[in-house]
Amino acid sequence: MRRLLVAGVSVALAMALGLGSGNAADKKVLAFVVNGASDFWKIAEAGVKKAQGELPNYDLQFKYPEQAAAAVQQRMMDDLVAAGAAGIMVSAVDPKNQTEQLNKVASQTVLFTTDSDAPQSKRVAYIGSSNTEDILAAVPDVSCFVGFYSYNTPRIYEVLKEAGKLDKIKIIGFDEDPITLGGVKEGSIVGTVVQQPFEWGYQGMKLMAKYIEGDKSGIPANGIIIVQGKVIDRSNVDDFIVQMKQMLRK
Repeated sequence: MRRLLVAGVSVALAMALGLGSGNAADKKVLAFVVNGASDFWKIAEAGVKKAQGELPNYDLQFKYPEQAAAAVQQRMMDDLVAAGAAGIMVSAVDPKNQTEQLNKVASQTVLFTTDSDAPQSKRVAYIGSSNTEDILAAVPDVSCFVGFYSYNTPRIYEVLKEAGKLDKIKIIGFDEDPITLGGVKEGSIVGTVVQQPFEWGYQGMKLMAKYIEGDKSGIPANGIIIVQGKVIDRSNVDDFIVQMKQMLRK
C-alpha cells in the first residue's frame, strides 16, 4: 500500500506539471523558470513559443513562481526535476546564495541560466545581457535619473511629471515598459537601453535542445552567450513598439 501511495503521488506531481506519462514518454520537457511576474518576461515567453514551433519533439514550458522568492523558485525547479524535465533555464532570484541549490539541480538535469547569472554554479551556460553595475552619487542639483530595473523608469517618469520637472531633468531607462516607451516617444525620456528576452527564450531553448542531443558546438569555452541590447530613442521607438506587438502576438 505504501509503494502504491508513493507511486500515485509521483504521477499526480507529473500531471500537475504538465509531464503526464504519455507526454513524458513522447517529448522531453525543457522549462524556462523566471524570477517573478513581470511584463518583461512575456517577451521571453513569446521567444519560447517561437522555439516550440521549431522543436516539435520537445515540450517547452514557461514557469512563473507564485512569489519572487528563492525558496519558492527552488521548489519549482525541484518539482520539475522530480517530474523528469530534461533541461531547465532559470533567472535566479538570488544567484549568489542559490549556488548550492542550483548545483543540486545541475546534478540531475541540464541547467542553463539567463538574465541573472550564477557563474559559481555548475550551470552549462548563461545566455542574456551583459549587466552593468553603476553607482550614482546623490547630489542636490541632480540633472539626470537612470532607471536600472523595469519598474524604475516608469516610477521616475510619474514622479517628475507630478512635480512638473519632466522638462528639467533627463531620464534614461533600461527597460521596455509601455510608460517608458511612451516617454521616449513624447521626448520626456531621452532613451532606453532594452535587453532582448525574446532571444533569450528563443535561442536559449534551441541551444539547450541541441546540447541535450549531444551537439555542444554552440557553447563557448567561457559558457557565456551575450545577446546584445538595443538603444531606443525617438528615431526608432515607433518601429520598436511595432516589433514588440508582433513578438507578443506569436
